[in-house]
Amino acid sequence: MSAPRSNPHTLLGEGLRSFAVALEEISEKLGEVELGRDADEKELARATGELREASTRLEGAQHELGREMEELRELLDAERVRYRDLFEWAPDAYLVTDPSAKILEANRAAEQLLDRARSLIVGKPVTTLLAQSERRAFRLMLARLPSLDMISDWELEVCRRDRSVLTTAVTVSCMRDRNGEIASLRWLIRDVTERKRIEEGVVAANVELERRVRERTAALEAAHRETDETLARLEAVLDQIPAAIVIADADSERIVVANEHAERLLRAIAGDDATVESWVTLGIRTDGTKVEWGDRPVIRALRSGDVVSGEQTEFERGDGSRGMLEVSAAPVLNSDGKIVAAVAAYWDVTDRERRARAEREFVTNAAHELRTPLAALASAVEVLQAGAKDKPHDRDRFLSHVEQQCNRLQRLVRSLLLLARAQTRQERAETEVLDVRWLLDEIAASAPSDRVHVELRCPPGTGVVANRDLAEQALSNLVSNAVKYAPDGEIVLAGTEENGYVALEVIDAGPGIPADERERVLDRFYRGHENGEADGFGLGLSIASQVAEALNGKLEIDTGEAAGTRARLLLPSADA
Repeated sequence: MSAPRSNPHTLLGEGLRSFAVALEEISEKLGEVELGRDADEKELARATGELREASTRLEGAQHELGREMEELRELLDAERVRYRDLFEWAPDAYLVTDPSAKILEANRAAEQLLDRARSLIVGKPVTTLLAQSERRAFRLMLARLPSLDMISDWELEVCRRDRSVLTTAVTVSCMRDRNGEIASLRWLIRDVTERKRIEEGVVAANVELERRVRERTAALEAAHRETDETLARLEAVLDQIPAAIVIADADSERIVVANEHAERLLRAIAGDDATVESWVTLGIRTDGTKVEWGDRPVIRALRSGDVVSGEQTEFERGDGSRGMLEVSAAPVLNSDGKIVAAVAAYWDVTDRERRARAEREFVTNAAHELRTPLAALASAVEVLQAGAKDKPHDRDRFLSHVEQQCNRLQRLVRSLLLLARAQTRQERAETEVLDVRWLLDEIAASAPSDRVHVELRCPPGTGVVANRDLAEQALSNLVSNAVKYAPDGEIVLAGTEENGYVALEVIDAGPGIPADERERVLDRFYRGHENGEADGFGLGLSIASQVAEALNGKLEIDTGEAAGTRARLLLPSADA
């Protein structure tokens, strides 16, 4: 005998299949029995034996089928008991109803959930357990069941015996018969009142949170607008300040903010491709050495909290020319007193310094250049007062000398004023085409003939574009310097065409300039050590260099230590 099978459906199916196989085999055997009318006793005996064998096998199959049907009944009884236990002791409330939702069965959990005895539940429609407001929707959903197999998560409000209302989640499944008609309904009911309360609380909290978020967002937007307006005002103020304002970050030591004036100043100084750091964080000392990174005012303010006011530093433009910046810098502190940034203001004071220097140089130049004509005038007046005025010949001669010195004095003052204006770029020196030979003749005539011999070397027709007074002043200074440092010798005045310029040269046969002094000969007030006894203040060559610059030319000094000095004033040629 085979072991009982756990699944009754499997057991029934296998038993029926075995019985059908046995019947089929018996039928085949019986089909093979053929008896004619003339069959003898032997054939009849054989057929009778086969019938008995078939009958025995049929009885065995019937017995086996009966045994398996008994096992099936036992299994079905066990399944019913197990189902009853599962149904009865399930943690969730279960109801079984007919298609019209009349309650047929209810488990213990249903009794506890509904707070009613089972006898008060069974036989009653489900609608009697529902709140009045739920009944119409319940009937509509019940009417839809024939077209559905299951309804999940259907929420219904159920009334307990104490009239309290529970919110339940209901799952309804349909059990159909062989014809597909609904035979019964299975109801799984769970109490979701607490979950519903929590969900409603979450929804209310979300609504409240959304309200607060909207309010906070509106407040933040208002604050952002106010911040943006404040920043816009600050940016407008920064852009309107007539100074280059930059702000450097303390952590990176990089410029993070620069106003429009700083950008304009940057483009004017270093060109369109330069960055703010390329000139704000670099500088040049007056001796030509670069200022180290940590010595820059804005970096000092970041690192040590120094407050820098009105410090000046030179910078170099892309074309090689130099200018002057005035810098003020201060640290920016947070509420804890920590340095978080530094702000610096830069002013291009190149023009201001140029004007101040030109004014100082004008006073110095005037004091230097006016000494000679004033001394000559004082000497002539002294001679006249000593008695020369009583002698017509001497009086006329000294009065003519006074007139010459007065005219020279007027030209000198005019040229010095013109040079000062040209240096400050307030006025361009008016130029004209000058005959170089005539200009050199004028200069040669003013040289002291008793001390030096002047030789002229200039091809006729050579012309130069210059201002007459300034050119005469520069050449006079060069000749005076040659006479001063190369007395009792020969001076050559020459004019030659040279690459679009005319080189106006003053060549002397003096001792020359020592090697250690050659780089300083154009400095103001510098006088060579070996010529310390010579009269003067060391301004002659400096003034000549300033004149050359004002006339778009240049001054070159070629010298050896024992072969004389060649001063070359290069001015634009009239033929260029």
